[in-house]
Amino acid sequence: MDIEKIYGFVTPASKNETHKQDVNGKEIGASEKLYGILSEIFSRVESKCDIPIKFLSINGTQNNPVLLKIKDLDNSFSYENVFWLADLLSNCTDKTMKKGLFFIAKMKDGNKSRIALCRIPAEEGITVKSEKSNLQFDVLEDVFIKNSHKFKLAFFDSVDDFMEGKATDKQINDTKKIRYLSDYWVKDFLSCELTITPKRGTKMLAEAIRKTIEVTENETVQKELTSVIPVIQNVNTQKTSFDGFFSLMHLSEETKNEVLQKLTINPTVQFQIDSEEFNNTCTYQFMIMDNGAIAIAPSNEFNSIWTIEKKQEKVLIKSFGTVVKTKYKQKV
Repeated sequence: MDIEKIYGFVTPASKNETHKQDVNGKEIGASEKLYGILSEIFSRVESKCDIPIKFLSINGTQNNPVLLKIKDLDNSFSYENVFWLADLLSNCTDKTMKKGLFFIAKMKDGNKSRIALCRIPAEEGITVKSEKSNLQFDVLEDVFIKNSHKFKLAFFDSVDDFMEGKATDKQINDTKKIRYLSDYWVKDFLSCELTITPKRGTKMLAEAIRKTIEVTENETVQKELTSVIPVIQNVNTQKTSFDGFFSLMHLSEETKNEVLQKLTINPTVQFQIDSEEFNNTCTYQFMIMDNGAIAIAPSNEFNSIWTIEKKQEKVLIKSFGTVVKTKYKQKV
């Protein structure tokens, strides 16, 4: 998509502040060096934003003020309309998030249009004055770094009537496989919520459960979670939230708390359970004994393949079948 126009604003941290600082902004001209930097960011917004979001309904209707303003921008991409969003962002920003630069662009491709938004936080920088007889270091606040990796991005397209979009939040630890968006960016400012596909939501939950099974020292937690795997198909296609899943499966609070600690997403986000994706993620279950024995089976069939008998502090593991192949590996 081609960029039609870009506006930029300085958005102070005004939330809960008695004396609010002014929000200042201007159109970024195509001849300005900053325009080239922003063009590069906005041209890649689709590849950078990988988390689906949608606007919250207000009293059961679609009269969401931010959605309505985004639609206004498609008709009139004016300073006044853009300022409304910049001022809202400032009022949502507290001192922990600091002052920021806010950029918003309108993009076009034929009859299709896109509204893209970007926030870059202020950071501290160091300047150096070096002379033969004097070396001076100064710390500057509210420095904005050209190649900062802490930006927030979102975009909404006309093909979806601007109802749905995608976002990313690089201020959250970007090394994690499970991506997360701060409520500050998505809920407070954009007035949106995450939309998690059945496969994505189920995969995130299954990965957290698998990790908990591997690392927990709580035998009850491990037993409860392994018991879920064979019966996950019983709740296939049911809609739940990450924290609601544990009530659905009649699991304890301690089990829920251990698993939720492995998730970096709002636990109230809802999704539809995909039992096939769950079993693909929790593929195999291992049981490692202190005598060197290892029992392994598909996770959803482990308890039917292996018979486990507890004998005081020990367990006896048995399986009955025909040997079809023997393998030797250096490491499991």
